[in-house]
Amino acid sequence: MYTLYLSRLPRSRLTGESKRLGMFVAVGSAGYTSATLAALGMDGPRVIPPEFLSIDSDMRTGDLWKAFAIPTATFIWLLDFWFFALAVCACLRGSRHMEFSLDWLAFVFPSVELTTGTVQIADAIGSSAVKGVAVWQKKVLWPGKDVNLEGLDDQEVSYELRQEQQPS
Repeated sequence: MYTLYLSRLPRSRLTGESKRLGMFVAVGSAGYTSATLAALGMDGPRVIPPEFLSIDSDMRTGDLWKAFAIPTATFIWLLDFWFFALAVCACLRGSRHMEFSLDWLAFVFPSVELTTGTVQIADAIGSSAVKGVAVWQKKVLWPGKDVNLEGLDDQEVSYELRQEQQPS
């Protein structure tokens, strides 16, 4: 998937503004891969027996696995963050002309996967600062950007939203 994605980006134009959120799909699999590698790296010393693969040395095999897994997870996370930044820039560039489409759902899950990878790597390296960057509160959904409002004109939508927002 990444080969096609990376070879197509420089040769082709970006998709339509409302479909650009589909670029976040590239963020998903790398996010889960980095989270999984970081989690496996942390469990390696506990799970892998010291004599695994008949390696006779002072270094345990689980520690060796951790030494390779955490940097690899970090590299994949950095690649994932690059895909995320690329998708965000593309979406911001066309944000004035975006209309709701089901591609908007592609924003949610890959972003969660990136956050999961960030939290796992923060646990692996013992950094509370990195974990703090991974979690913050923002509004993801906005009033008026709902699938059920497709046939209504703007005046009806704004009137309904004002009615809903008034205190009872």
